[in-house]
Amino acid sequence: ARDKVRIAHLEQANVALHIYATTNGTYHIAGSGSGGSGIGWFSYEGAGYPNSIAEALVEEDLLTEVLHDPLIDANAVANGAQRAYMRYFTNGGATSGSCMFAKLENPNTDQKATIEAAPISTALRDALKNTYFMNYASCVGD
Repeated sequence: ARDKVRIAHLEQANVALHIYATTNGTYHIAGSGSGGSGIGWFSYEGAGYPNSIAEALVEEDLLTEVLHDPLIDANAVANGAQRAYMRYFTNGGATSGSCMFAKLENPNTDQKATIEAAPISTALRDALKNTYFMNYASCVGD
């Protein structure tokens, strides 16, 4: 059941990101994410993250709440790894597309294949899989 929530969250985020990009011509939400770059941990706000990407989408009225992994209480103070969603631009950059990533607990073969199919660099894919243990991707754009 938690994996279904994670997948639904990534789809919600992608709808919000698509609307943002359609309106603004870019998937980069200035001042959010790692160093304000618009990428990195999706719901983390803290050291090196002036505003979470999720919070920026809430502020734009594109999400109704900050989305985070269902294992974490919404009011918990948790680092990015515990919040579990990540976001990066596709190979074409901020004006081309965006991918959301999650670590599913019980992914099937088709779900695991999504991270292999994501239009991102091999180096980023390897880091997401081997450092952050992400095993599911959902992309928009491109």
